[in-house]
Amino acid sequence: MNQLAFIFDMDGVIVDSEPVYRIRNKDIFKKLGIEVDEDTQLNFIGGTAKKNGQY
Repeated sequence: MNQLAFIFDMDGVIVDSEPVYRIRNKDIFKKLGIEVDEDTQLNFIGGTAKKNGQY
């Protein structure tokens, strides 16, 4: 029997990858000379583009 399955993980359901993204973003911002504080980054977690003022 052949079975095919897809798993869609909304961040934090199976794997919480948000801490890794924050570390990588911090590295990228530093290379670009951009300073983003921790509170600003935390504001974007779990938000939509509309909530975050991108629309």
